[in-house]
Amino acid sequence: LNDAEETIEQSLAIAQAENSPEDISAAYLMLGNISKDRANKAQERSETREIQGNFQQADEYYQQAADNATTSNAKIEAQLNQLSLLGDREEEFTEEQWELLAQIRDTIEQLPLSSTAISARINWARMVMEQENRINVSPQDIAQQLTLALQQARELQEPRAEAYALGQLGELRLEYEQLEQAEENTRQALIVAQSIGASDVVYRFQWQLAQILKEQGKSAGAVAAYENAVNNLDILRNDLVSVNRDVQFSFRDSVEPIYREFVSLLLSEEDSSQQDIAKARKIIESLQEAELVNFFQENCLTASPVEIDQIDSKAGVISPIVLKDRIEVIVTLPIPEAESAESGVRLLHKSVPLPPDEEQTYFIDTFAKLREAVAPRVSVDPNRGLNEESELDKSDFHKLSLTTKDENLSFPASPRPRVPASLFRLATDSEPKESEERATIGVEGATPGKPEDYLPLAQKVYDWLIRPIEQDIANSGVETLVFILDAPLLNLPMAALHDGKQYLIEKYAIAFTPSLQLLESQPLERGELTALKAGISKTPPPVELASTKEPLQFSQLPNVQAELDKIQSQVPGELIVNEEFTNKAIQKAIGSAPFPVVHLATHGLFSSTPEDTFILTWEDTLNIDQLNQLLRGREEGQEKPIELLVLSACQTATGDRRAALGLAGVAVKAGARSTLATLWVVNDAATAELMIDFYQELNQDKTISKAQALRRAQISMIKGDNTERQKPYYWAPFVLVGNWL
Repeated sequence: LNDAEETIEQSLAIAQAENSPEDISAAYLMLGNISKDRANKAQERSETREIQGNFQQADEYYQQAADNATTSNAKIEAQLNQLSLLGDREEEFTEEQWELLAQIRDTIEQLPLSSTAISARINWARMVMEQENRINVSPQDIAQQLTLALQQARELQEPRAEAYALGQLGELRLEYEQLEQAEENTRQALIVAQSIGASDVVYRFQWQLAQILKEQGKSAGAVAAYENAVNNLDILRNDLVSVNRDVQFSFRDSVEPIYREFVSLLLSEEDSSQQDIAKARKIIESLQEAELVNFFQENCLTASPVEIDQIDSKAGVISPIVLKDRIEVIVTLPIPEAESAESGVRLLHKSVPLPPDEEQTYFIDTFAKLREAVAPRVSVDPNRGLNEESELDKSDFHKLSLTTKDENLSFPASPRPRVPASLFRLATDSEPKESEERATIGVEGATPGKPEDYLPLAQKVYDWLIRPIEQDIANSGVETLVFILDAPLLNLPMAALHDGKQYLIEKYAIAFTPSLQLLESQPLERGELTALKAGISKTPPPVELASTKEPLQFSQLPNVQAELDKIQSQVPGELIVNEEFTNKAIQKAIGSAPFPVVHLATHGLFSSTPEDTFILTWEDTLNIDQLNQLLRGREEGQEKPIELLVLSACQTATGDRRAALGLAGVAVKAGARSTLATLWVVNDAATAELMIDFYQELNQDKTISKAQALRRAQISMIKGDNTERQKPYYWAPFVLVGNWL
């Protein structure tokens, strides 16, 4: 986007010098589109200040585009884009904006038959349909514009526009519960879209068809339609990150909800079949994979089907997913030998309903509050979640029967209440953070939470996620719990969940993976353990945040030197510290020797965008791609891959609900089979203690897994003499992602 913006600004300067209003308008329109894209990306990361600034900039650019437009077509396009910003911000139109929309409609009526006129009609209808309170616009008005667009698209033989018009008519019918007509329109749209191979359109209408069939009580048909939509999304993964604006759609609104709705339908019965539970678990994993593709903006994942009993017969998998009216927890457990002579797994699912008097964001808010209670300094905003539903305008529409050759445009008095596309639309009305809040990231001022604050919440979340299945887990004989976490749970340390007597980590080793299909499942090769160790103990020079160019000043980590020296005495290998810790030095060290472990005791930031996910070196940073190149470059020259990447002083970005995607992203793409990292920056003396214990456990007992070694180190701190360090603030943020063996 930065390169595109620079090029367009140069074009704008030339157009202004040549006094060409047409080219000036076109340049401002493109600049507006870039600012709008930036705002939407910031919206997914919940960066309030960036959202507001970019939306305001886009609004100004679109106004300039409209003011300089020399044709009705160009002016309408700029005005519609300007008004679309309100939909993106989930704001209602003012009376003045409704008047402008009416003027645009009148202008559209005067346009000659053309592709621009068809697009304008469809976009006008879409924009109106996004609004709850439609001033002076009836459903008949909307249907009439779509019907005219449909007729004109057929006349000009433009099948893509024809599909859009039909599909939007189907959506309008669905909104007014005219389900048979909605189904007919949607099936027609699908036929047209499939005839031209428009997969990005097809999946949307398959989703819409699934919703219609579900409303009609046709569960089998709805399941088939959802499955088709998900399969098309899998095919579309490369296009999800395309720069083509036709297929650059919002993940949270246009992709994520499909997976959640599908899982909700599959698990709607308490006694769901093993087949439906297995399918639901696969969909949950597909959602995590799609999240990562969206995060990377490229399809870099290689998945292969595998079952947990093929990896570790002493591990169970827990896959929780948050739906609009409940939490579903799927657990996959190996079948004990006493029950069956054959290996295999058993699937269970438990539902935790939303309490009747609670808002839809109750679960998400509670997760955020627990994270805040354990580690107040780096918590997410507990109020960030679903936007409040605005009251539906109940005023009756005048019934008007406008009949054309293709459509009967009669509608009931009012539509059904609109439901947000995504449960996890991020609220953007919170106070913007001052830039100074992000300018210094470190451990100063960080205080552990109080037991009276976090224990009740830790027990409540335990009751939701673990209590319904704890007896099944105990009976299975598993020793390790592997979590495939839904997005709202990614920042939450599962080790800190509490059953009223003890923490979950005291009962089981814990690991995380975005998907079993992405695992490198070999156990850690034993023998003499060697490691490349590097870190920064001094105050490093400031670096810039890639996305905003803001300077970041990280604090010193004075205990890093002692941590690395102690680990060096237990685990031999190269040691690089402070000014010597450069990108070039790390590259040389990794390429020179087959270290199975790379331990980096340095600051790092996990964010919901790859460019702002990095590891700090002296005077520089290593982003995910650079780290991947370093580690995988080593693999090309060495026979043995890196078994374990340790990042012992990293943190997830404050206030970024999806920030832990950065951690998952590093784990998947960095080139190591497993990654041990921290969700927040801990007192570095406590970090040194835990990491030293971790390596001692690995060295002393060659039979235990990495997850078990981490558990022992955490329990050592929980049961240690230092009562302050018994708090989960100190030991719970350490998470093992990927291969736990």
